[in-house]
Amino acid sequence: MFPANQKKRRFVVQGFFLVTIAMQSVLWADLAPGWGESIIAPSGLVPSLAFSSSTGYPSVSYSSGYAQFNGSSWTLNAPPCGFDRSSVAFNPCTGRAGLAMSAGLHTGCYSEFDGVNWLPAESFCGSSECGQYPSLAFDPVTCLATVSRFNSFPPGGDLRFSVRSSANMWTTTVADNDVQRTGAFTSLAYDPSTNRPCIAYQDVTNLDLRFACFDGSTWVKETVDSTGEVASENLLLAFRATPPHNAGISYRDVTNGDLKYAEKSGLAWTITTIDSVGDTGFTTSLAFHPTTGRPTIAYHDATNGALRLAEYNGSSWILSTVDDDAQPYASLAFQPVTNQPAIAYTRGSGQLVYVLRVSTVPALSATGLVISVGAILATGSMLFRRKTATSS
Repeated sequence: MFPANQKKRRFVVQGFFLVTIAMQSVLWADLAPGWGESIIAPSGLVPSLAFSSSTGYPSVSYSSGYAQFNGSSWTLNAPPCGFDRSSVAFNPCTGRAGLAMSAGLHTGCYSEFDGVNWLPAESFCGSSECGQYPSLAFDPVTCLATVSRFNSFPPGGDLRFSVRSSANMWTTTVADNDVQRTGAFTSLAYDPSTNRPCIAYQDVTNLDLRFACFDGSTWVKETVDSTGEVASENLLLAFRATPPHNAGISYRDVTNGDLKYAEKSGLAWTITTIDSVGDTGFTTSLAFHPTTGRPTIAYHDATNGALRLAEYNGSSWILSTVDDDAQPYASLAFQPVTNQPAIAYTRGSGQLVYVLRVSTVPALSATGLVISVGAILATGSMLFRRKTATSS
């Protein structure tokens, strides 16, 4: 706990900062939303962004690194094994960050960060090419770490699901091997209505978007989109934050160069083409707004080299440009107190960047202000860069 005088000082500083943002929002009322930014690292690709449920601070894993915001600046920590792709998530029971990594020769490596050090590395698969495209999520009931992954060892390839029962103890099942090669670009999430895991992925043989859910005894699989080559770039599965907790998947239609979104209601999928201008929809990242339950997607526009944002307002999709100088790597999440979108991505120069939209700030309690200071100020000395977002 903070001493009373320290609490007061922190509250005053936070209050001043939020008032400043509110004033800027008024001044910029006739402009597109403003974004606050900070540089996480000089370089870094394929970021994965998550917010701590205990501190509200963001963490970002990226190619060969991990960055954690400490309340005033980013601290870089080298994970225990090298990797090219990773997935970060926070354990809801311990509050620790977990990291699933595709390590050397695409083996699978897992570790947890205790706030100071990485715990000894564990292998959830040790053979070559068994751990491609790992996606980490914690079981909401047991808090056990679970990982979906592509076991791509030639000539086959299948979708695998691994559960960590204790340190260095992993149990693996095959979620889909219906065709010779399936299970690439995995994205794992838990259905809030059943508390069971579901995975979105690509059927590599047929280039289809697939979806599999565990029903308690077996994996129930279905094809979501088979209209040409789809989901051959990063895709993202998430569940609506509010009932009825529909599943949503953002992905790329490679055949047409479009951004697509699929949402499941009951037994039926509704597929929407969101952006079809130029060559777009690379490396999508989907999140549902915590209170409205509306989907938001960050993605890369290859034609213009831009980071774009698509937001559903209840009747239509609003498209805007966040940064007109970006590489095709981005990860989106909602800041847990302000409910504003935050994105970790790679700029054209190679810099790893974190941005938080600060154009609107909801009313917060004093407790909310104290909790949110780090996430809101996740820039160290945040540089407010006013960028005009263009609407398609």
